[in-house]
Amino acid sequence: MPSPSNRCHDQGLISFPTSASTRTAGVKQLQASEVWVDSLSSCLKNSKPPPGVNTGNKTNVMEKYLFHLAFENGRTDDYITEKLWMEFHAGTIPVVLGSNNIKEHIGSIHGVIYVDDFASTQYLAEYLIKVSNNQTLYESYHVWRNEPYPEKFLENSNFTLVHSSCCTCRWVYARKYGFGWNHDKQSIEPVALSRETCLESHAMMSPGVETWWDDSGSKLCRLTLTPLKFLRATSFCAVENNAIATSRIGSGNLIQSLWSHDGVTDIYVEGQATTTHVLRMQFPLSHDSITFLDPYTACIQNKTSRISLAFNVKVIGAFNLQSNLTVNMVEIALYPDKLPSRIRIIVEDEDRFHKGALEQHTYYGGIMREDVMITPELFALEPTLLETY
Repeated sequence: MPSPSNRCHDQGLISFPTSASTRTAGVKQLQASEVWVDSLSSCLKNSKPPPGVNTGNKTNVMEKYLFHLAFENGRTDDYITEKLWMEFHAGTIPVVLGSNNIKEHIGSIHGVIYVDDFASTQYLAEYLIKVSNNQTLYESYHVWRNEPYPEKFLENSNFTLVHSSCCTCRWVYARKYGFGWNHDKQSIEPVALSRETCLESHAMMSPGVETWWDDSGSKLCRLTLTPLKFLRATSFCAVENNAIATSRIGSGNLIQSLWSHDGVTDIYVEGQATTTHVLRMQFPLSHDSITFLDPYTACIQNKTSRISLAFNVKVIGAFNLQSNLTVNMVEIALYPDKLPSRIRIIVEDEDRFHKGALEQHTYYGGIMREDVMITPELFALEPTLLETY
């Protein structure tokens, strides 16, 4: 590190290009003290730039001075502009007045002089003069450059190692496919709850526990699932994407097909029935609310996660929600005249970043829900329309 005498412009120890009235008072007080402050902009201008300095390059200006006043135009928490980082890059010592929690962002880096640490401008001025005349003390503010960064600093700053365009691309991908998003690291993460579709004795056990019931009598009667098509075994996890498990519900003609794709689990029920069947889905999710996002979608959510059940049939009373402290249960009534029916389980992280997000579908959830509403169109070509050449 060059000695202070080699780093000090001959007209002053400090440069301060400012224009905000809220911070000019402090600069005037320093200018009135024994510290000489070069102000190079139109506000409080009292000096010309050092010879050969490109004033359009702020870093080039800063590196000619021992100190640079990083006085922000506000004292809001987390508000830290480019001034501080440019000063670190230039090799000068930042003299900071701004965010009240700036030390939380910088961590234990001993490379900043904080205005708030001094009882008055006079004490600050005396300390700046002391540092400028003591090479050992001055260089102590630059020792951090050759040491590992503090963990707190890395936690707050590591995401800057990835270009902002890449961060944006990752965020869009996470929103589109409903993945989790780490705001601190600006990176994609798995959702908090598992999306894996798992079977045990041919019934779904994850992401929810599935049971079927017959509602023909005075009380519900539990039905068994008899496999019509095996995937690999009676129990395994996870069901491969687009692999279909097909089972008979009870002893009737109602058939269930279950498969996993795009992070969701689909249940398709077809066939003929003379009585109402009830599908119960239990989710081990403590909740803040159980609600309906729309007439087709029941939603269980807490501060971390959301599980939605989208039904392609709009039926008043088709959904019945029950809950206790540890288990949330959704009942879906499948009426004989509403078959075939399609049910989709959508597992997401909760969005508490955007106002009002708890009361509406996310982008991913909305797309997955709308897809359930679409009935595939089938086209058949009559043989009589075919021409023989």
